[in-house]
Amino acid sequence: MSHHATHVALDAGSRLLLVGASLHCGIQQVARDAERNRRRDLGAVEALGVELIETRQALAAARSEMAAVSRDAAALGRELAAANARADRAEAALARLLRAIHQA
Repeated sequence: MSHHATHVALDAGSRLLLVGASLHCGIQQVARDAERNRRRDLGAVEALGVELIETRQALAAARSEMAAVSRDAAALGRELAAANARADRAEAALARLLRAIHQA
């Protein structure tokens, strides 16, 4: 191989190595970007998972609170019914007393 051909071959080889190195760096950058995006997406999925857990806990707490409110409302309803019954008996007793006073 002549001196010029060797020089051209070495130049072509070095350019090929530069292209290969640039390609390798580009591939590594793409891989790093893909990994960063994967981690970001994973973080978003984890955040959604945490939000779902918190929402379920809030729902369970709300259901529990609603059950307690229902029990309280039922108890108040029973107390109101008892108070109404006492008021009816008191009114009936007052009416009997007034009749007795008028008859006397």
